[in-house]
Amino acid sequence: MDECLALANIGTSINLMLLFVWEGLSLSELTPTCMTIELADRSVSKPIGIAKDVSVKV
Repeated sequence: MDECLALANIGTSINLMLLFVWEGLSLSELTPTCMTIELADRSVSKPIGIAKDVSVKV
């Protein structure tokens, strides 16, 4: 596995979603990632993938 060395802050935000919710929506496949995210409450999340260009109905 490749080593992830840094995450650039380019002024964007991310949203986390529970895996079972994502699977229940039957959307596109996730792109694997080796990212570790520290949240505002100091808890740590290790996402299994990244979804891009997902349409959201408001």
